[in-house]
Amino acid sequence: MAQFSSIGRDARRRLAIGEMDLSSHQLKLALMKDDFVFSFTTQFLMGHVEAHEHPTINGYVAGGELMDVTAITADPTTGITTIAWNPVSWSANGGSIGPVGSAIIYNNSIGDRPILGYLDFNQSLTQSDGGLLLVIGTSVIIQ
Repeated sequence: MAQFSSIGRDARRRLAIGEMDLSSHQLKLALMKDDFVFSFTTQFLMGHVEAHEHPTINGYVAGGELMDVTAITADPTTGITTIAWNPVSWSANGGSIGPVGSAIIYNNSIGDRPILGYLDFNQSLTQSDGGLLLVIGTSVIIQ
C-alpha cells in the first residue's frame, strides 16, 4: 500500500491564497524511478523532479495520468481536508513499465506545475508486458 507524505509548504501556501483549486484544477499522478528520493524542501515543482520520472516507454507517457478526483471533504472542526480519486492505471505494451518506487501528485493547471504530494510504494514495482499497473484506493489528507 502506498504511503502519502505530508503536503509541502509551497502547495499549502498556494491553497491558502486560492491559487490552487483542487475542485477544478487538473491533478496528475506521475511514476518515479525506483531510486528516487523525494524532498519537500528542495523539490516543490514538477520541474525539480522530471529527471527522475519513469521515461515514456511501453505504455507509460512522461507527465503521468490525469487523476479523476471523486471527493473533496473538509471537516471544519479538525481542519482536515481529504481528497479521494478513482484508480489510475497504465497498460504495459511492448515491454515492462518500471521499476518504479513512488509517484508524484502535481497540479497540471498551474504553469510551473506545483507538487501536491508524494506516494511512496514502499517497494520497487515492475509491470510486465500485457499487464496493468494500477494505483488504487488512495486518498490524501491535508492538515
